[in-house]
This record gives sequence, structure tokens and C-alpha cells, in this order.
Amino acid sequence: MADTNVFVSAFVYGGVPAEFVDRAFQDEFKFVTSTALLYELDGKLRGKFSLSAAEADSIRHILERLCDVISVRPYLTVIADDPDVTAFSNVLSRVTRITS
Repeated sequence: MADTNVFVSAFVYGGVPAEFVDRAFQDEFKFVTSTALLYELDGKLRGKFSLSAAEADSIRHILERLCDVISVRPYLTVIADDPDVTAFSNVLSRVTRITS
């Protein structure tokens, strides 16, 4: 699964990410993406990068042909009054940077 930024870089800037997409078109591997990521990509292309609706739609159609598009349902479980969750939440509230 490729992050939205890989597709932004491929279609906006070219370079290595574009080569990566080209290799997928040559059936060297298959991308998997989700409807949520395609929606996020559309917003970035139209907003931050000022692509027209037609340009953004064209990229979306290309990716829909190139990728296996899956639908992901959000899943959220709320745990009330769990001391471990409360302690963890208190620690997270003081985090200023996460590096991965």
C-alpha cells in the first residue's frame, strides 16, 4: 500500500516516485489503495497543488485502473473509565513530536 504522498510526488513532481508508478504499470507489482486514500489525494491535488477538477479526476481514474482499490470501514471502540487508557492518554497529551 502506498501513502498518498507517493502518488502526489509521482504525479506532481515526477522523479523516483513516478518511476515507481511506471513500474507498477509494467506489472512488476500491484498497488493497493483505499477509497479513503483516493479521496485524500483528490483533496490535496485540488487544494494544496491547485490542480483542476479534470486533472485530479484524470489522476484518480489512472489510479483506479492501476491499483486494487479496497474499501475500509473505520472501527472505533471507546473504553470508558479504564485506568490504563487514562494514564496513556495523559502521557499522549504531553507529546510534542513523534518520529517514525
